[in-house]
Amino acid sequence: MSRMTPLQIIWRFRRLALQQLWRRQQRAIPAYKIASLLSPKINPFGYPLPDQFLSPILARAEALCAGEFNFLNQTVRFSHTVPDWSYSPDGDPLWTYNLHYFEYGYDLLWAYQLTQKPRYINQLSSLVDHWIVENPFWNRIAWNPYPLSRRIIVWSTLLQHLQNCPDLAVSRLDRWASSLYQQVTFLASNLEYDIDNNHLITNARALVWAGLILADHYQAAQWLRSGLRLMEREAQRQILADGGHWERSTSYQMVVLQDYLETMLLLTHCNQPIPAIFTETVVRMFDFLRAIIRPDGKLPLLNDSVQNYPINLTELFSVGAAYFKWSNLKLPVAEKLNPYLAWLMGPEGCSTYLLLASSALPTASVALNESGYYIMRGVADGVTTYLLFDCGAIGPSHSPAHAHADTLSFELVIGCQPIIVDPGVYEYKAGQWRNLFRSTRCHNTVTVDGLNQSEFWGNFRVAEIAEAQLHDWQMTTDSVWVEGQQNGYMRLKSPVLHRRRIEYREPLQWVISDILENEGQAIHQYEWWFHLAPASCTIDTEAQHCFAHFDSGCCLSITVQQPTAIQITVEEGWLSSEWKQQQTAPVVHFSCTSAKKKLQLKTILTVTL
Repeated sequence: MSRMTPLQIIWRFRRLALQQLWRRQQRAIPAYKIASLLSPKINPFGYPLPDQFLSPILARAEALCAGEFNFLNQTVRFSHTVPDWSYSPDGDPLWTYNLHYFEYGYDLLWAYQLTQKPRYINQLSSLVDHWIVENPFWNRIAWNPYPLSRRIIVWSTLLQHLQNCPDLAVSRLDRWASSLYQQVTFLASNLEYDIDNNHLITNARALVWAGLILADHYQAAQWLRSGLRLMEREAQRQILADGGHWERSTSYQMVVLQDYLETMLLLTHCNQPIPAIFTETVVRMFDFLRAIIRPDGKLPLLNDSVQNYPINLTELFSVGAAYFKWSNLKLPVAEKLNPYLAWLMGPEGCSTYLLLASSALPTASVALNESGYYIMRGVADGVTTYLLFDCGAIGPSHSPAHAHADTLSFELVIGCQPIIVDPGVYEYKAGQWRNLFRSTRCHNTVTVDGLNQSEFWGNFRVAEIAEAQLHDWQMTTDSVWVEGQQNGYMRLKSPVLHRRRIEYREPLQWVISDILENEGQAIHQYEWWFHLAPASCTIDTEAQHCFAHFDSGCCLSITVQQPTAIQITVEEGWLSSEWKQQQTAPVVHFSCTSAKKKLQLKTILTVTL
C-alpha cells in the first residue's frame, strides 16, 4: 500500500470493514413496480438488429438455452440451464466475473426480437430470477462493484426493451427492476476509489445509465449528476494529453473509450447535453488508437492486453466513424456492417457508415510522449514497416495493476507479418503463467541477473517500479531514432543503469544499441531477448548471428556486434494474444557476463522480403 493515495487507503479500509458488516446482514429486496422506475417517455436504447445477423446470434442463444457459457475462450456447460454463479473452470475469478456481467443477455434479447420465440426471453428471465435468488446481499463476486457496474448497464438496457414484453409476466419484471434498484443504491455508496483506474470510470458510467434509464425514481437525478461529475473528473485525470489511458493497456484503452462513447450515445438518445470533456476524450482516445495501430490492422499488446477485448477493434471504430462521420475510423478491412454498429447506431448510422470511404492505415512515424510510446514507420517495396518502442511509465504509480516489466521493449511488424512481438497476457489468475507473461524476460529487452526490471507482488501489485526517461527522438529524411533509459536495476547492490537506442535505417534495418552502466564492482549476467512470431530459426554461433524464416516469405537476420563472448540460443516461447490461448514460438536469447563499468551491446535487425 506504500504508493496508494490517502483516498485509496481510506476507501480500502472502509471496504474491508464494511464487508465484515455486509456478511452479517440480510437485506430484503425492496418492492418496486417497473412502471415506477422506467420512464415510458424514453424509447429503449439500442436499435433492433437486421435479419442478416440472425445466424450467429441464434447459435449463441441456443447454447445459452442449453446452459452453455463461453468466456475467455473457455466453454462450460452446466447440467441445468442455469449456472453455478461461483464457478470457474480453472479457478480464475475473471471467468466468474464475466458470468456476472450478464452481457450474454443481449444475445437472448436479440434472438427473441428476431424470431419472436418466447423460449429465448424465458431463458433470460430464468437466469435473472436465479441470479437474484442465489446471490443475496452480500456475495463477494456478485456484489463486487465492478461486475455490479457492468451488470447494471446491461440489466437497465434490457429492461427498457422488455418492460412491455407480452411474453413476460409483469411480476417478474417488477422483481427484476427491484433488484436492479437495490444494486444501484449499493453501488452509489461503494464506488471503487481504492481500485481506481478503469474500474472507477465504469462505476460512474453505471450511475449515469441508472440515472437516465430509471428516470422516474426520485434518486435518478442524483445518480446522473454523481456519475457525470465523476466521469468528467476521471477523463481529466486518467486520459493523457496524447489520448492514451494512463494504465497503458490497449485493452483497457478500449474499455474506457467504450464507456465514454456509449454514454455519449445514451445521453444523445435521452436528449441530454453531452459534457464537452466527453467529446474531447473520445476524439483523443480514437486518435491514440489510430496512431498505434499496426500495419496488419491489429493493436500492439501493451501491458495486460489481448486482441479484440473487450470488443473487436473494427466494431468500435465503426461506431466512432458513423457517430463523428470520420472516414479515418473506417478501417480497410471493415467495409461491411456489424451487429455492434447496427445495435448502437441504427439504420441511419449504418447508412452513414456505408457512405464513408475507408481510410488507409497511417504510414508516418509518431511520438506519443505522455504515454511513452514511439512508433517508427517507413515504406519499403510498398510495404509499411512498424516498430513500437516503449519508453514510458508502466502505469499510474499508485495503482499499476495491469503493468508488465517491459520498459524499453519493442514490437516489429512488416506489412501483415508480425516479426518481433509482445507475447501477451494469457490470464489473470495468480501463478506461473501470470508471472511469466508479466516478466522482463518475456519482453524484447534486457534483463540483469535474471531479475525483473519492476518487482511484482502477487498478480496485481508492483513493489518496485522501473522508471523510464526519454533521451532523444529524431526524424530525418532517411532515418528515425529514439533513445531512452530505465532505472529498474539501480535497486541492486551493484546498480546497473540500462540505456537503449533504436535507429531505423532504410530500407529494412534497425540498429539497437544497449549500454549497461555498472556502478558497482560486481560481475553481472546480461541477457537480451527477441520473441518472434512463429518461425523457423538457424544459428551461426561463430558469426553471433541468428536467421529466422517466416511462412509469409519474410526473413529476419539478428546479428550481435560486440567483442565480449556471448552465447546464442533459440528457446521455445509462448504467444498468447487471446485469453487462455497459447501458441509456441521461438525466442532468440543472447547472454553474456561482464564486470565492465560500461558495457555496450549492438544488435542489428535486418529484414528481407
